[in-house]
Amino acid sequence: MKNNGPKNLLKTVTLIGTLIIVTGSHVHAAPPPEKKAQTLDVYKEKIVAEKKSKTELEKKAETQNLEIQEIKDRLVQTAAQLREKEEAVRNTELEIQNLDARQQLIKTGLKQDRTSLSKLILALERLRRVPPEAMIARPDTPYKVAQSAMLMAEIAGQIQKEALALKNKLDELETISRDMKTRKELLVIELEQLQAHHKEIQTLVAQRERHYRKTHQDITAKEAEIQHLSLQSRNLEDLIKRLEKERLKKEKEEQEKELKKRKDEQKLANMPTPRVKPQPPQHQPARAFSGKLSPGQLPISGIIRIRYQEKDDLGAPSNGLTIEGRSGAMVLTPIDGKIQFAGAFKRYGNLIIIEHAKGYHSLVAGIGKIDAFVGQTVSAGEPLGLLPTIPAGSERPRLYYELRRNGTPVNPSVLFTELG
Repeated sequence: MKNNGPKNLLKTVTLIGTLIIVTGSHVHAAPPPEKKAQTLDVYKEKIVAEKKSKTELEKKAETQNLEIQEIKDRLVQTAAQLREKEEAVRNTELEIQNLDARQQLIKTGLKQDRTSLSKLILALERLRRVPPEAMIARPDTPYKVAQSAMLMAEIAGQIQKEALALKNKLDELETISRDMKTRKELLVIELEQLQAHHKEIQTLVAQRERHYRKTHQDITAKEAEIQHLSLQSRNLEDLIKRLEKERLKKEKEEQEKELKKRKDEQKLANMPTPRVKPQPPQHQPARAFSGKLSPGQLPISGIIRIRYQEKDDLGAPSNGLTIEGRSGAMVLTPIDGKIQFAGAFKRYGNLIIIEHAKGYHSLVAGIGKIDAFVGQTVSAGEPLGLLPTIPAGSERPRLYYELRRNGTPVNPSVLFTELG
């Protein structure tokens, strides 16, 4: 029996070499354990780096949020001082108006009193010009003399009375003039203080805007979307519905994005993906803003010209309040909330819609300058903008405020104790 071992071995080696040459790149060797371990280490390092980056971003965001909150607190505090000063200015201006009206009334009365007094003095002067000798020579002298004497005494008494009243009016006129001067000097000081508060608030508003734009890069896109919705909407009710629909859409997109992110993190960590049930979109406006319903305060300090359900300028029942304020007065947030709309809208002019808790919305219209952004969370008393600046002597600017719940106008007195 022949021993063909070496030959068979050579054939086997040749055959293996041929297979290797033929298959070429199709030959895949199983990765060694060291290579697999290295791959897992790279994944782990990537996870650690992402977690570290996420932690740093969260710390940065927290710092920025604290800075924004500090600015907001200062804004609310300064705005409260400004409102008090606006009240003081309004009261001083009203006192000056009342004093001026009283002064004009007294001056008119003085003219009438002077005319009456002149007539009395003229009558007395005529009686005085009749000499006693002429009275004695007359046949009815005793009676006429007595009558003339009584008449002269009565006229003299009336003149004295009129003169005393005239003196009192002149004294009152002098007092009013002094009071007007004092109040006008006080008004100058109050207006200077008011202007200082305005400048401080504008500085804080600018800081708030810079921080807000830094943390929200999509402001321009949001403003464009809101403008598009505004042009599409037929009326205010339609606008609110479209805003709510857009909010639900964005909310759903954010939930899907968060869910995908969590799945990617689980996949990256080479762990089985847990079943995460997506949260359904919030269909109730009451749940959209999760904050508390704070006590309400009117957006401006002024005189309520038209109340809820009173007839407006067109003769229709009003769905809100029309408030007359000072030219350039600060408009404040009535209740804690989130801004859904900020911009021009049809006959309302510059309009801001704020979403509150429990399904409430505030509509503030007639603003001259808006200092707020869509998506911005605002605290009660935080500045929203300014009333239009009206030339002196013109009618005061008016602000329209409307409170709605689940889309339906309601009486603002349910949340505003100052309305009674």
